[in-house]
Amino acid sequence: MKDFRVKITVKNNRLLSMIEHAGYKTQAEFCRAAGVKQSMFGGLVSFKTKPIRKNDSSGCFEWREPAFRIATALHVEPEELWPEHLKNLKTANNFVEFSADESEVRALAAPRVATLAHIELKKFIGKLSPRRQKVLALRFGLDGPALTLSETGDEMGLMGPERVRQIETQALLILKDQMRRSGIKHLQDFSE
Repeated sequence: MKDFRVKITVKNNRLLSMIEHAGYKTQAEFCRAAGVKQSMFGGLVSFKTKPIRKNDSSGCFEWREPAFRIATALHVEPEELWPEHLKNLKTANNFVEFSADESEVRALAAPRVATLAHIELKKFIGKLSPRRQKVLALRFGLDGPALTLSETGDEMGLMGPERVRQIETQALLILKDQMRRSGIKHLQDFSE
């Protein structure tokens, strides 16, 4: 028997990203501002409701009023939220559920966790002095190939490898302290 139940939900990322970018904290807040019922919004964002409908009199397809209001509230054209390949998409269910073991869950989550770990690590490094940031970037290959102590010293015009080692050690101690204060004991905690 597998240990995990995984649920993957499919939603319109174009729409959700634009709402977040516009500064709305919740979907409910956005729905109020756009004048759209939350149930209709939910159907549009989850592809359970098409954003277009067939006009009875002309036989042509036109944007549903809620889809048009959503686009107007975001100051975009409806086609930016629902391009051609999404405008006719309608699903009965926008999710799939399955059982998985630990290795399958790690394989699904690993790329996302690695990206989040990189972002968090960059935030911590960004709090260091520019000199310490550069030493770590050069030594650990954060922005290119990793360099030796001597190569890093040459690149930065420092006295020599021993001075680079001292700056690197100071930077790592500061990082370790910042991470400890944030509840992270090891870099591995980013991916676990």
